[in-house]
Amino acid sequence: TIPAGAALGNHTIEVSFAGADTLNASSGTGTLTVAASTRTISGIVDLQDFSGDPTSVSVTIELRDPGSTSALETHIVNLNSASKYAFSTTRSGTFDLAAKASHWLRHTRAGVAVTRDVTVDFSLVNGDADGDNEVTLFDFGLLVAAFGSMPGDSNWNADTDLDGDGEVTLFDFGILVRNFGAVGDDRASGGCLVSRHPLY
Repeated sequence: TIPAGAALGNHTIEVSFAGADTLNASSGTGTLTVAASTRTISGIVDLQDFSGDPTSVSVTIELRDPGSTSALETHIVNLNSASKYAFSTTRSGTFDLAAKASHWLRHTRAGVAVTRDVTVDFSLVNGDADGDNEVTLFDFGLLVAAFGSMPGDSNWNADTDLDGDGEVTLFDFGILVRNFGAVGDDRASGGCLVSRHPLY
C-alpha cells in the first residue's frame, strides 16, 4: 500500500513475497516513483473581430480561487490554427478561469470543476489596444497614432491592428467604436506560478 501522504519523487521500497521458495528470494528492493496526477484543461478561445492568424496570438489564462482575482497559476498558451489551447495542472477542485490576450478584454469563467480533464471555452471582446482591460479613449488615441501604418512603419503598433489584417485602417476603428466603453470581467491580477505552453 502506498501511503496517501507519500512525497513526490523516488522512494526505495522493500517488497516481501508471501510464502517461502528456496529457489527464489522472498524479499527484495526496488524504486517507487510518486508523481503528481495531472488534469488537462483545453478549449477554444474565440478572438472576436479577428481575421488574422490565431497562431500569432498568445493568451494568458489564470487559474484562481472562486471569486478571487489573484492567480494560483498563470499559463501563457499559444493557440493553434483552430484557436484551440491546452495546458495541464496538478490542482484539483473548483476554480475560476480567466483568459486575456493583448488587445482583447478578459473573460472569466466562474466555478469550473477541475477534477478530471475539462473543456473550457472563452470569447474575448476586441478593442483593448493598451491592454488595461477597458475600451476607452486611450485605445482610440493609440489607433489614431498608428492609423494607416503597416509592419515596418515607424508608427506601427501591432496591438492597434485589431482585425489582424496587417494594417491599421477604418475597419479597426469600427471594432473599437462598436466595443467602446466595454470593460473586461475584472481588472486586478496577481500570480505565483507562470508557465508557457507551445502550440496545442
